[in-house]
Amino acid sequence: MKDRISIRQLNSLVVATGLLTGLLFGQQARAASAPPENVLPSNAILHAQINSVLDIVYQVESLAKNAIPEKLAPPPVSEMLQQEHPLLAMASMQMQGAPLDPQAFGQQVGLDVGAPVTVSVYPGDPIKFFILSLGISNEEALTQFLTSDQGPLRGTPISIGGQDMVQLRVGNGPLKRVFGLVHEDRIYLSGEPSLLLLLKDTGGYTRLSEDPHMADVMTKVNDLDVFVSVHPGLAKPLFSQISFFKYLPISILSQQKEALLKQIGENERQVIDAQIRMQLPVSGLDELLDYAECVVSAVYQSAVDSLLSGATSFEGVTLGIRAKSETPGLTMMVHRGEMNQANVTRPIPKDELQDALAHFPGDVNQWSATGRHPANLPSVWITGVMDKMHHLMEAKGLRTEWLEKIQQIHANQARLQPMESQSDWTLNVGAKVKELPAPGQYDSLQDFFMDWVEQQYQPAYRQVTVIPNQGPHLLSEHLVQQKHVLEQNQEQIKELLQPMQRQGGWIEQLYRVDANRRGPNVSEFTWENIWKTKSGLFGFNEHELIHRKIYLARKVDPFLVYHQDSGDHAWLEDFEWKTEGHLPESTQTLLNMVPGGSHDIQFVKLNGALATLVHGLADFESLAHRDIQNYLDQVAEQLSSVDKSDQDAVKTALYRVPFSPMLASVNQNPESGDVYGLLPGNIAFPRPKLAPILQELIKDYEAQANDVGGIITYAKHHDTTCEFGIIHHTGGLTSLLKIVGNTLANQYLKNPEGMQTLMQRAMSPLDMSPDKNNQILAKNPRWLFLDNIQRGRQTMSTQSAGPKLKASPQQSIPDRDATTPEECIDLGSYYNAALNDAFHLGGLDGNNLAGFPRGTQSFGGITFDARGLIHLSGKQVRAISSLDYPAAVTDILVGKKASQLHFLHGAGWQADQGKTIGQWIIYYNDGTESVVPIRYGIEVSDWWTLPDAAPLEGSDIAWEGDNDASRDSNMKLRVYKTTWNNPHPEKTISALDFRSTMTDSSPYLIAITMEP
Repeated sequence: MKDRISIRQLNSLVVATGLLTGLLFGQQARAASAPPENVLPSNAILHAQINSVLDIVYQVESLAKNAIPEKLAPPPVSEMLQQEHPLLAMASMQMQGAPLDPQAFGQQVGLDVGAPVTVSVYPGDPIKFFILSLGISNEEALTQFLTSDQGPLRGTPISIGGQDMVQLRVGNGPLKRVFGLVHEDRIYLSGEPSLLLLLKDTGGYTRLSEDPHMADVMTKVNDLDVFVSVHPGLAKPLFSQISFFKYLPISILSQQKEALLKQIGENERQVIDAQIRMQLPVSGLDELLDYAECVVSAVYQSAVDSLLSGATSFEGVTLGIRAKSETPGLTMMVHRGEMNQANVTRPIPKDELQDALAHFPGDVNQWSATGRHPANLPSVWITGVMDKMHHLMEAKGLRTEWLEKIQQIHANQARLQPMESQSDWTLNVGAKVKELPAPGQYDSLQDFFMDWVEQQYQPAYRQVTVIPNQGPHLLSEHLVQQKHVLEQNQEQIKELLQPMQRQGGWIEQLYRVDANRRGPNVSEFTWENIWKTKSGLFGFNEHELIHRKIYLARKVDPFLVYHQDSGDHAWLEDFEWKTEGHLPESTQTLLNMVPGGSHDIQFVKLNGALATLVHGLADFESLAHRDIQNYLDQVAEQLSSVDKSDQDAVKTALYRVPFSPMLASVNQNPESGDVYGLLPGNIAFPRPKLAPILQELIKDYEAQANDVGGIITYAKHHDTTCEFGIIHHTGGLTSLLKIVGNTLANQYLKNPEGMQTLMQRAMSPLDMSPDKNNQILAKNPRWLFLDNIQRGRQTMSTQSAGPKLKASPQQSIPDRDATTPEECIDLGSYYNAALNDAFHLGGLDGNNLAGFPRGTQSFGGITFDARGLIHLSGKQVRAISSLDYPAAVTDILVGKKASQLHFLHGAGWQADQGKTIGQWIIYYNDGTESVVPIRYGIEVSDWWTLPDAAPLEGSDIAWEGDNDASRDSNMKLRVYKTTWNNPHPEKTISALDFRSTMTDSSPYLIAITMEP
């Protein structure tokens, strides 16, 4: 017998012997061994159990079979999926080279794969103080497997404390040795043999099942396939030791207060005391600090007491898994002491809830239910804090009248009670209470979106509340009660503050409840929270800011049904329970798995909306195709009477028809003369519709989508445990993957002909044409930024890697004419671009201001010195340009007085109307300054503009022209003149700054002229 073994560490032992070999193969017929918790010693701080790894593997196999589309999978995977147990077969082939009979393998290894696998960790070194237990089917075979010279483990039989054990040496890792002990048809493995000796100790040593906590856990995890429970009970004595130190910070606080007072001089102390007496009803700093010490101490003591109380009542936590392929679930249990049932939400009667859900009209894909909530009571913690404050203040001889008033208000203050506390149980359903506009009902996308925006001011989907055995009067009484509670509390606070206030407030808070009828069956209730001024402004006597909620309610026997108004009461007016309702299969399955006595249940199913989304996409695509085709037909009609060789005539004809917002360009095939378009991304149109393909792929899935999928969560109060769970019905995802995958394979991917059909249905012949970009008649200005970005990337990719080049003129800047009036500020040393430089250096070719008049020029009756550009940065230019434009150019010297400043400037790229894209900071010689905003659409706009664009509100058009790039798209260029009236003409302007606010739009400056 050799002493050394080939296994590396405990993990290798566990995986090799139990979890990856024996447990993966078959099950021996043998009498069940005693539950391990009846043998394991108590005081474990962690206990984990796997009831059957084999069952878990079976569930994973089932999930894979349900999800993988075999028609789409490679042949080896398809063949494997056809076997009864594909994962087991694959594991056998990997480990043994050939399939093994599970029973024969169990006989060979000696492990009972039907028995639970447990791991328990005890106080001490966790590397050694553990016990792993595995079931035995054949002790002789297991002994031979562990000790055989030819086997993988090669253990050594030893005797410790009179008990026969096996010692397994681990070659690497912190765990050097593992000991094994056979007891009652199980083998127990541990790094500490003394733990194993306890298993056979008959001297009255308590077992794990006799531990009150673990006994409680075992009764609540019997339906879990895997669980881990942590029991921190052994650490509780530490908390009592910590409590001895809870007053130490208070003592330190008192000492720090005394030290602070000693550092303040007598004179300073008198001044501070006088100021405090003027502002607060205290004698001085000493008393104020005493109050502060009492408040801090009371809050600190209460917080520590709460933490210690919670820690001592905490009994542990358990995490569990239900390993079901169709409905896997995760459970968490928080164990604590006995709970006051008066403070616990009541259980939901599942039969009543199920009946309401089954008969609710329409699809119920999102809902939540809760039992009756306990009444809201005064906060025990706040009460305790104030009691401690009162005690500490009395001990210091401080006045407590104001605190007693607060305590009285806290005790007497009415509490707002939730609607869930008014009934035995409450159901909230996410329902569509108003029809949404559908694209197919409109003549154009523009009409559709305008109506959509208007309709969305009142959401179509609302939370519909259902309460059993009640009517609209309950909602009315609830709102009135809420009003009275708020008013009562407000009066109490007002009485408390009134002696401290020298004058009344100028804002008053009011509440209103109003009831009306909306139709023969529907009641309308309005709740308003109003902030009302006691004096008005701007000629008004008073003002009101109103926050309003409107509820529509109806009794539909035997339930109260209500929701917030969505602008239409027809849905609730027509609300009727389904006469023969039933829940979808998946919803019923999930609800059945929720344990009885749960007080909170929530359900959501998203997969049911997939078909609706695809059909909506099909309607949207059809409307978009119709819009684009109508536009192209109009363009073709305009071009029918135009000489195609006359480019100007062609572009003029094109721009008689407003560009379709969905097209990036209009093209024409020179051979056929057919007009076509390019969508953003260089996608040709006309083209086939894609949505019908999606509709075909999901057709079979849509037929069963209502019966599969969903997630349900629940919460349940036991006597000493709070349980939270989540369960998922995997059929929604697995059936989608399998059905869509197989449909795609059958129709298109099984053979080359199918692939060709798919390409024909999804692509246009023009998509692959290399001539599209050479057949453009005009580009849509709205999509030119895509070209700019692409060109910018191409330009930057040809440059060496590294930081951008600092912006500077690429062409020469003309010298300033000697006859230029001195009112024209000399910007020559501040220019960072020439007028004939490519704008943004990374955008379109020929995109510059080369056509702008240079030198001393008159615009709008003002003479300017226009020789170059000061170009600032912005988000868009930073993304595409290879030049690093500055965010600001500062200290532009002026040194003169002026009644007005005239700016010759503009901007590149668009921004929101009225958004400040830059600023002028005007500095005066007395140290003051003025800030002049540059607003998009008011002072400046994008220099590229439509020929018939309206002028701006805050500027004049100084110049309009074009360049090579703009002419290709029939666009114009504009530069603006803005005049600023100086509010301080008597002051000398020393300098000014030109700053960008770094929006998408980038401001630029050509010249500045001063008006004396």
